[in-house]
Amino acid sequence: MYGWRGRIGLMAPSPLMTMEPEFYKVIPDGISVHTTRMLHTSSTYEGLASLSDNIERAAEELATAKVDVIAFACTSGGLIKGENYEQELRSRIEKASGGIPAVTVIGSVVDALKTLNIKKLVVATPYIPDVFNVEKDFLEKKGFEVLDIRGLGIEESELISHEPPSVSYRMSKEMFFEHSQAEGIFISCTNYRTIEIIDNLEKDTGVPVISSVQATLWNCLKKINCKEPIIGHGKLLENI
Repeated sequence: MYGWRGRIGLMAPSPLMTMEPEFYKVIPDGISVHTTRMLHTSSTYEGLASLSDNIERAAEELATAKVDVIAFACTSGGLIKGENYEQELRSRIEKASGGIPAVTVIGSVVDALKTLNIKKLVVATPYIPDVFNVEKDFLEKKGFEVLDIRGLGIEESELISHEPPSVSYRMSKEMFFEHSQAEGIFISCTNYRTIEIIDNLEKDTGVPVISSVQATLWNCLKKINCKEPIIGHGKLLENI
């Protein structure tokens, strides 16, 4: 049986093309991933806010697969309505699924930043300013100092997955060397390719790198008590 060690449920925006393949590249043996989709097309404020319309239906569907944890698999969609929205989403998922533990991407990122003792950071995103400025405000209200945050200005969600990993690498590296006091780098968005470059980016900058996908996987594995270190994809996954 697939998932004999644990089953992860992903509640994914419908254009998501990156998160599942990145999970499959690094996930430990015996862990399975099961996905349901939430209709979504635009990475604007309005488009991201509407993702929550599908939460109960998606949670009920994943519950039928007997998953052990459910992840709301959109970074900005989990913070777009403010500081308390992330907790609200988790509560709604857990209620609709009959009590299956839930995580969000942004909640996982906050936990990862705290675990690695990162207080000052730079943030690389594919977003438009209306979205990444909300993200900056969210992180600062959580107690982090965002030294810089930038985006590619992409509105159509599916197009984010077309960007090669070299784009997130170069964007992050440039920001870091402009802000040498940064204690870490966060690459935001589950559709933005990063898994291939995290290790090299950590070696080239000397600081921990957190991505949306990596942090969510780390948190899901903790929830199902899978303590197997994953080597070669950043310091975070080496210390589950």
